[in-house]
Amino acid sequence: MSARTTSLLGLMQVSVLLSVFAVSSTIFQDIFSFNVEQSRGDTHNMIVIHMKHDNMTLQAAVDYVGNLCAQTIDSFVENRSKVPSWGPEIDEMVQRYIVGLQDWIVGWVVPSCTTLAYLLSCHSSLHWSFMTHRYFGTEGATVKESKVVTLLPRTE
Repeated sequence: MSARTTSLLGLMQVSVLLSVFAVSSTIFQDIFSFNVEQSRGDTHNMIVIHMKHDNMTLQAAVDYVGNLCAQTIDSFVENRSKVPSWGPEIDEMVQRYIVGLQDWIVGWVVPSCTTLAYLLSCHSSLHWSFMTHRYFGTEGATVKESKVVTLLPRTE
């Protein structure tokens, strides 16, 4: 394979990682923001869309979207391993970029988070979402541990 072909394939792999990063960020956002959004009657959330258009229960929709999260993490891990080498100097820069995407997904700067099992042990991602009051109020730590969210009342 020529150097040009290797470079093109490598750029495509990094582009795939960026796409997976963007998709995973959207999915995570919809899961974490669902409670607040449903309390306002918002309908622009993947969970609501699956409930309405696929006739799913709330739990079935959350499970479905949760499975999408796992699939995007699997895809990230799989595609990360396919990034070719361009030589030590460029490889280091590319790996720093990939680790930056990974750390954003995890929501915490984690040294060497390289396996799906490790990512899932971090509750898939976004430690920040449980620390801030944005999604779960003061109950973030409890929600993270119990994995149970008490729905807020509708305020429409």
